[in-house]
Amino acid sequence: MAVYVMGIPSQLKVAACLPVGSPPYVQQQIIEGVEKGYLHTGFEVELWTQVYLELASITAHKNSSELVQLVGTEPPELISMKLEDIVLALKNSSIDIGFCGLYQKPDLENSFDFAPVHALSGLQAIVKYSRQPTIA
Repeated sequence: MAVYVMGIPSQLKVAACLPVGSPPYVQQQIIEGVEKGYLHTGFEVELWTQVYLELASITAHKNSSELVQLVGTEPPELISMKLEDIVLALKNSSIDIGFCGLYQKPDLENSFDFAPVHALSGLQAIVKYSRQPTIA
């Protein structure tokens, strides 16, 4: 029998980089009538929403009231933070998850687990070939 009670707020602390953001990964969408005046949007926000829904579903079927209390049945509100504050908050465990279009860098690899790479762009640039120099 699954433990599933509606209306339990998540205890997870999740931060996204705003107000500046990191489009297209994290950004603000100004909305009239919304309490804060904006919504978090972007690829990482949408990905987190789907991950949370899956996590909540799995948690509900584990029959663990402790897990249900942590994960909740309602997604956590995203906390707006600057990138450097997200990194610091993750290091001191004041947030559980942070996203901001972060790059996996050697100085961060020893402190954090990174999600798999979302995309490889394959972007290439081309220029017109000329035997004569065009820049003097």
